[in-house]
Parts: sequence; C-alpha cells; structure tokens
Amino acid sequence: MSAHSKRGLDGEIQSKIASKFDAKQEQEAVQWIEQVTGERVSGGALASLKNGVLLCKLAQTVAPGSVRQKVVASPRHALEERANILAYLDACKRIGLPPQELFSVRDLHSEEYLLGVLENIFSLGRQAQVIPGFTGPKLGITYSVSLEEQQARVERKRKAAMEAQEAAKVEADRQMRRRKELEGEKKANRIQKMQMDELRSLNRQYSKGRITSTELKRQVSQTNDRFQEIASDEHKLEEAVGDVGPVQYGMDRETNLRVERKHDTVAEEQCLDWIEKVTGRELHHFASDLKDGVVLCELANCIRPGSVKKINRKRVALMEKDNIEMYLRACAALGVQRATLFSVNDLHDARNLSSVVANIFALSRASEHVHGFSGPYLTPSGDLRYAEPGCCVVC
Repeated sequence: MSAHSKRGLDGEIQSKIASKFDAKQEQEAVQWIEQVTGERVSGGALASLKNGVLLCKLAQTVAPGSVRQKVVASPRHALEERANILAYLDACKRIGLPPQELFSVRDLHSEEYLLGVLENIFSLGRQAQVIPGFTGPKLGITYSVSLEEQQARVERKRKAAMEAQEAAKVEADRQMRRRKELEGEKKANRIQKMQMDELRSLNRQYSKGRITSTELKRQVSQTNDRFQEIASDEHKLEEAVGDVGPVQYGMDRETNLRVERKHDTVAEEQCLDWIEKVTGRELHHFASDLKDGVVLCELANCIRPGSVKKINRKRVALMEKDNIEMYLRACAALGVQRATLFSVNDLHDARNLSSVVANIFALSRASEHVHGFSGPYLTPSGDLRYAEPGCCVVC
C-alpha cells in the first residue's frame, strides 16, 4: 500500500491502516474509473493515478466544467503531477464532496494514505449518481439526495453553526457582565467591611477609655469621609481593596456568603477582651492585631510558659504564618481539640475568622485544665470568669 516502510509506532500505525485497505474495493473503484473514462488504469492499482491526469478526466466526465485549472496531459516532473492532483481535488469540492471526503496530495503522490484516496473515489461515485446529465455506471451504495438538498443541508449546518457561535458570544458577554458585577459587589463589600472594622476599632478604644468622646467623633467623621471618597473614585477603590481574589459563582459563592453571615463581631470583641486580660496587651482590631501570630503565641506562653519557644517579630508573611503554625501546635499541646483548629490562611488572609473565634473559645476552655494557670477564662456566653477573684496571670 505504501512505497515506504516505517518502523516503531509509525510502523504500527501504517500496519493498522494497511489492514483496513480492501483490495476488492480497490478493484471496484479501478473498474468504475475505467468504465467512466474509457481508459485503462495502469497496473490496476490506485497508486498508478499519482500523475493526476486520469483523475482530472474522471471528474470532468462526471461533472463537465468542474476541472477549471489547466491539466498537464504529460507531466514531466513531480510539481506538475501534484498540480494535476490539486486540480482534481478542487473539482471534487465543486462537485459537492465535503472536506472530510478529500485527501491530501501526499496521500496519493507519496502513497502515504491510499485508503483515503479509495474512500474519496467511492464518495465521488456516490455523488455522481445525483449529478444531472451523468448516466454512467454506479459505484457503491445507491444515493438519491439531490444536489439542491445537499446544498440546503450545508446551509442549515452553516446557519446552525452561526447561531451556536452567536449564542456562545451572547453567553460569554453575559458571563463577563456577571463577572464584573460580582467583582464590583466584592469590592463594595470589602471597602464596607474595612470601614466597619475601623469604626468598630474606634468604638472599642472609646469603650475602654483610650480615647475621649470628642476624639471618637472626630475620627469617626474623618473615617466616613475618607471611605466615601474612596468609594466614589475607582482608582482609589482599586488601591484600597487590592486583589479581591477570584470571583466565586454558584455553590462556592453561597457557601462564602453563609460563612460571612455567620461571623459574630461581638464574639470577636469578647476574644480580644480575654486576650488583653491574659497577656496585658492593648488590642483594637481582631484580624489585624492577630494576623502576625505574635499575640497568639504570647497568649499560649501565658497559659503555659514555653509553649512557643521563639516568636518571630519581623513583619514578613512567611514568619507571620510560621507564628500561627507554632500557635496551633501549642493549642494541640494544651488540649484543644483538633476539630477547633483553623488553617493558617483562615487568619492570615482573613478567609474564615469565625473559625479563629471558635478556636480561641476552645483554647479558653482547655486552659481551665492547665496546671498553674488561674485565668481568667471565657464562658460560653463570652463573659470573663476568674478562678479566684482578682487573680490575673502576668506573662
């Protein structure tokens, strides 16, 4: 079937193709070509058609005028032979053969895929049955779909493809609009949360007597004005919120919204009160004050000295995350149940602060059983309770 024998994987593929080649069908095709053109096929094999001359005559006989390029009747070299094959393939397109029923020039001229050539001849024989004026012999199965119907089918497929393409474009535009809408919503929620966090921090400082009512009013007014300006300026909004992360859809978005709705800022304040009492630290904001893990490591050391051997004080993300890891290991050593531990990014990236709050409550419960630690403790309702009145551990 091929003039060239290949080895390895190419050889296996070539063998499989050769096994599908039907010599009986080849003879049927050769006989049909001879009957239609009135000429003998040299050697009775398709490979002898490689100069393209007889193929062009075949197409011209089936559909006069289908071969429009000049055919070299006696080609002197490979380029002229290839040009003849191309002329035949162009004629097949005009006759109505779809692209998948054509072959490449190399398939025939280099005998690389004669099975494709054989299938093409049978396709031409099928198409010849519905070409007006052709009364020659039939090849292959009986075919009765008119050229008009074939063209109508092609047109329907083309329209369907265009409609599908247009629908895909509309859907892509809709998804893009939805994405921008969700990004805008996410930015608005982020800036609103940032504003509420600052206001809550100011209120905490006022409730602890750290700032006066006059200072509170002044800073609240400045904060509201600043965030109003940010919200009205797209460039400033981008700078303020930074990267809001990938947009979430469907179930992921619903889950994230449920987590946000579940978050209890009152419980955050109760945790900060407890940590302040135990460590002596002055804290203003839950996420930002605990993010670097330093305060949490100090908390663990106050409950049981030496729980965290070395605390990283540098403001480097990797060191901050390492602090949180060491705190979580200390929690496990103090008897905090594994189910109440959180992931590093839950705190460092503020992904799930509710789990951090739950962990701190769990740590307080576990600290009641730590020898040498006399409180205070957090009750389930968030109040502070001392084992002995007036007793406070100093780290």
